[in-house]
Amino acid sequence: MDMGLKAISIAFVVLFLAAGCQRSRPSVTSQRVLPNGIYTVTPGVCDVDYPSMNLKKKIHEARWDSIDGQQYTVIFQPTPPGTNPGPGTPFVDNNNQPKFKFAVPATGGVKSGVPIVEGYFEYSINDSSGKECKNAKDPGVNVKP
Repeated sequence: MDMGLKAISIAFVVLFLAAGCQRSRPSVTSQRVLPNGIYTVTPGVCDVDYPSMNLKKKIHEARWDSIDGQQYTVIFQPTPPGTNPGPGTPFVDNNNQPKFKFAVPATGGVKSGVPIVEGYFEYSINDSSGKECKNAKDPGVNVKP
């Protein structure tokens, strides 16, 4: 085999291997739903599977599910007086107005929609009687760019 053919063959093999090592990046625009289960720990006290959820702005959405057959309400506090970044919730309703409450049915769940405001947002949870069963100092949604 002459030197020219050998050099072309080696270059072709290197090019072929380099092309095979390229990774395709997953699309960052595909919307994903991240579930978070709510359940009663003891009477009057409830908790969530993931106290701090990380969501990407305009891409991810949360879904709160009742995993014990009870109804709950997830509540973000309006700002002011709450400590969350304005307006107090990262989510909006169908009319593009801030959405502060999410009614979680006894069976199934409720989606938040994609967040449109960045920051860390604390929320509380009320049980089916309307009494707070999870204080807003623990669970929260962290919205990243």
